[in-house]
Amino acid sequence: MVERIGDILFVHGGIGPQVAAYPLSLPVVNQLACQSLDTLAKGAVGSAQWAVGSSNPSSPSWYRGMAQEELRIAQVNQMIKQYGVKQIIIGHTPVEEITVLSNQHVIAIDLAHQQHIEQGFMKALLIEDGQFYRYATDGTKQRFL
Repeated sequence: MVERIGDILFVHGGIGPQVAAYPLSLPVVNQLACQSLDTLAKGAVGSAQWAVGSSNPSSPSWYRGMAQEELRIAQVNQMIKQYGVKQIIIGHTPVEEITVLSNQHVIAIDLAHQQHIEQGFMKALLIEDGQFYRYATDGTKQRFL
């Protein structure tokens, strides 16, 4: 669900305010998310587990608010501080282009893969020597942070 590499947090969907409200470590977020997948059909789960779990639209697997800029900058800044990172890389919400949001703290990378494949190319985020690039299959590399 979430993975921290250096000072970057990678999240399938995003971190919603309900999840950030709990002082959970990233391993615990992942543990609760996995448990919720196992127990979803079994009935009630605890509050923290529900917040992180796959049935909650605020969970790291489903939350789209970061890509849609529903969070205030102060909320994003608090998450950056809480998880000890500089950027949060998110997927799950398709964007036209790799997009920098929330004062350069959030980067949305879920592109229209099928459309691009049909057009004969793909784009991706490339992080090389601490620099961020939009990389295309034609070999072009555009630095953006």
